[in-house]
Amino acid sequence: EISIIKRTTRWLSGSASLELQRSTGTNSRSNEEYLAAIYEEEYKPTASIGGLKRTPLLWDKPWTVSVNLDFSVFDRDRPRILGLRLPPNWSLNLLYRAEAGHRYTPEYYLGPHSSVSGDINSGQGPSTSTLNLRFNKFWRLGKRQKVTIFFEGRNIFNHKNYRRVNPFTGDGYQLGDFNPFWSDKFEVDGISASTDSEGYALDVVDPSIIVNPRVLLWGVSYSW
Repeated sequence: EISIIKRTTRWLSGSASLELQRSTGTNSRSNEEYLAAIYEEEYKPTASIGGLKRTPLLWDKPWTVSVNLDFSVFDRDRPRILGLRLPPNWSLNLLYRAEAGHRYTPEYYLGPHSSVSGDINSGQGPSTSTLNLRFNKFWRLGKRQKVTIFFEGRNIFNHKNYRRVNPFTGDGYQLGDFNPFWSDKFEVDGISASTDSEGYALDVVDPSIIVNPRVLLWGVSYSW
């Protein structure tokens, strides 16, 4: 882990960090061996059975990056931009975070109702990222009273951070994507069901596959 911290000097402060790691093991679940013994060939493991090989665990995140910046302006010291002095008593915070995508086991399609799995958790889904912004503007009403107006945006660019990964494409589930697990299962008269359909949208591509979509908040607070 590498971290850089900028202490507050006049208006700006912040920090940045980079984390590199690797999480491997023989099983991602404590009951892996039990499930394999009960269901035998019907059970698809999340890691290597028998402890013969170490593989990436489901929560393995090889890299993470974060940047946090604070810009504050008070009445006693206001900067100038293009010759104009900025208004007093406000602050702006930016927080950016990105990390490697979720681990998954790739699947390779061999034909109708037939596929083969790749190495356990060898696939890495699309990376996730969020940029959060918060703006505060306050007015003092005497020595202790203060009114603050704030605006907050979470994931302001609405980056799609997928909770689940399609093992055939290595991307998040989307309408029209390649997914024999679903299309072969719901085939009609020997014809595979379309993944560009209402049924697929309801069963697979629902809002739960996206983590923390864009949220915009604003409000007023009073303190004394």
